[in-house]
Amino acid sequence: MITFKMTGEKNLLKKFKGLEEKVERRIGKAGVRAGGNKLARIIRKDLPVSNDGNDIVLKKSIGVAGVKGRKNANKIMVQVGVKGPARRYAHLVEFGRQGTSYPARRIFTNAATNNTGQVFEAVKARLQSEFAKL
Repeated sequence: MITFKMTGEKNLLKKFKGLEEKVERRIGKAGVRAGGNKLARIIRKDLPVSNDGNDIVLKKSIGVAGVKGRKNANKIMVQVGVKGPARRYAHLVEFGRQGTSYPARRIFTNAATNNTGQVFEAVKARLQSEFAKL
């Protein structure tokens, strides 16, 4: 699991102070989901397409979902992952299979670690647009 923290944007973080908790969560969720959507688009773009068609199914199966739970009550989190039947083989695309000619591609991991700037810019842009609506 890769964890991002929003730091350095003091102007945006100051705007959260003084808001109602409900409004604060709504704006925060919108920003975090925008970052998740950006990361999902990057992963889809980086996935190579082969002749067997499985990669096309995998591309369409990449999505964003909110994370709920009591342990995470004060955090706003999303997961970018694989939904549907492509879950059965997505780990093979990412990690490969030892002893075969199917190498590890590390597309999900590389997309998350190499594109943090783009993800944060998407979060920042969405937060600014949400604050402009207030």
